[in-house]
Amino acid sequence: MFLNHDNVDWRATDDHDFWTQGQVVEEFGDILPALDRAFTLQPSFEAGQRLYIAETVGETGPATAVRAAQAVLALAAWT
Repeated sequence: MFLNHDNVDWRATDDHDFWTQGQVVEEFGDILPALDRAFTLQPSFEAGQRLYIAETVGETGPATAVRAAQAVLALAAWT
């Protein structure tokens, strides 16, 4: 779920293309109703979310977290 509190025309820009991967609410008062719908709507977003992550992030298995942690530790040791 994404909150568009600034009323950005998010469909008109690539900066917000990930917002197609969930509900977009425009008002704070719409957050709780959107949360109520989240479990019901999630299956309709799941395939697109998986594809989006595969195309933008790449591998997301357990080894990815280990490599990320190792990179952070290496950077911390370097600085």
